[in-house]
Amino acid sequence: MPAAKVQNARAIFEAYTSHNSGHRIHTDTNIQIALHEHYPSHNISSTTTDLIKFAHAGNASAIPDTTKHQTLQSLAFEPAARRLNDSKNAGKLKSVVSFGLYDYAWQEHDFQVFVVDGQNSLHSMCDCRYYILAPKASADAENHDEDFKDSSIEAMEALVLEASAWAQQTHEEFWIYDQGRWTKDAELYSLVQDINWDDLILQEKTKQAILRDVTGFFDARDTYRELGTPWKRGLIFHGLPGNGKTSTAKALMKSLTSRPEPVPTLVVKTLSQRGFGPQMSLRQIFAKARQAAPCLLLFEDIDSLVTEEVRSYFFNEVDGLEDNGGILMVGSTNSSTDTPRAQVENLHPGLSKRPSRFDRKYHFDNPSLEERTRYCEYWKRKLSNKPAAEMPDRLPPYIASITEGFSFAYMKEAYVGSLLTLARQSGDSEIPSLPEPSDEQVQTKGRFGIILEQQVASLREDIGEAATHQ
Repeated sequence: MPAAKVQNARAIFEAYTSHNSGHRIHTDTNIQIALHEHYPSHNISSTTTDLIKFAHAGNASAIPDTTKHQTLQSLAFEPAARRLNDSKNAGKLKSVVSFGLYDYAWQEHDFQVFVVDGQNSLHSMCDCRYYILAPKASADAENHDEDFKDSSIEAMEALVLEASAWAQQTHEEFWIYDQGRWTKDAELYSLVQDINWDDLILQEKTKQAILRDVTGFFDARDTYRELGTPWKRGLIFHGLPGNGKTSTAKALMKSLTSRPEPVPTLVVKTLSQRGFGPQMSLRQIFAKARQAAPCLLLFEDIDSLVTEEVRSYFFNEVDGLEDNGGILMVGSTNSSTDTPRAQVENLHPGLSKRPSRFDRKYHFDNPSLEERTRYCEYWKRKLSNKPAAEMPDRLPPYIASITEGFSFAYMKEAYVGSLLTLARQSGDSEIPSLPEPSDEQVQTKGRFGIILEQQVASLREDIGEAATHQ
C-alpha cells in the first residue's frame, strides 16, 4: 500500500530548527520523539545508511518533497581530482542536505524519508540519519494473528538491509584505510586499469610465480578445505627501492578486479588515528578484511607499520582465534644495497620467518643486463611514434650496458629526463642546444640517444652521491 503523504512535516521541521537553536546533545533522540509524537499511525525506522546515495545509484527513487517546508541544504565545492585531465574542469558543486524530506520508492514499496544532519555530542561526532516512515497496518490485521508482523516494518527492514549491504561493497573502487577510517577510492581503481603485466619488466619466472601464488590462492578454497588447512596466505615483496614492488602490487589489484567474481583490495596506509591507538586500527583493519574476504590485504612499507608497539597485537590478529579465511596479505619493504638476497631487512623474524604469516618472499633486485635491455626496448616501442625521440636498433643494448646498478626507477628517470630535455630544447630558443653530433654518433645512437647517454651519466653521479650518504 502506498505510504500516505506526511501531513505534519512542518512540525518536524520546526522541531529540528528549534533543537538546533538550543543545547544539542543527541539529535537522533530528539527527532525520533518528534516523529512518534506527530505520526502515531506510522512505523518509523532510523538508520545511518545513506539511502539517498543508494537511490541515486539506480537502486531506488528519491524525489525531494518541498511542499511542506523548504529543504535545508548547502553547496559544497569538490575540486577536480585531476585538473590536468581537463583544464576547463575546476571541479563541481555538490548539494549537501542537512534537513530534507523525500518521496522514496523501492521495489513495490513507497515510503517517506527524512534526512537529518544531526549531532552526537556524547562522541563529538556528526550524526547524519535517515528516518523511514510508512503507514501501520490496520488494527484488525494486527489483532488477527499474534505472530503477525506489519508488512511495512518488513519492507523497511529489507530496504535497510539491502542498502547497507550495497554500501559495504565496492563499485569500481578500492578500500583505503587511513587516519583511523575506511574510505573508498575510485581514482586509484581507475589508475590501476592502465597497468598491464606485459609492461612490468620482471624476470618471467618471478612474474609467473607471483601470479600463480595469488590467482592460485583464490582458486583453491576447496583444496585448502580438503587438506584441512586454513585458507589464508601471506607474501612479502622486498628489495631495493624502485624495482617494481608497488607496480607489481597494482598489477595484482587490477588482475583481481578482472576475475569473474572480482576480489576486493584493501590498502593500509597508516595505523595512526586520533583518539585511539594503533592497536585499534589493527582491530578495524582485520575486522574489515574478514567482512570483505576473500580479499587482498595490502600493507605497503610494512616495516614502518608493524612496529614494536603493535607487533604482538598484529601477530594475534593474524594467528589468533578468529577466522582469517580468504585473506591474502601482501606486505612490501625496502632493503639496502648490501642486504643478502635471502634476507628480509627491517622486518622482525616473527614477520619474515614464522610460517603461516608470510609464507613466501619475493626479492626485487636491480635489473640484470637482460632485464635492462628489455626495458630499453620497451621504451623504444613506446616512443616509436615520436620522430624526435627516434632510436636506432643498437641503442637499447648500448643503454643497457651503461646502466649497470640502476634500479628501474633510475632507468625510467633517464628516459623521462631525456624527453624533458628534448622538449625544453625544442620549445625555448634561449636554452643552449647540445653540440651538433657527428654523423657517426647520429648513426650509432641518434640525437635522442646522445641526450639519453648524458642523462645516464648525470644519474650515475647521483647514485654515487646517494651511496656515500647511506
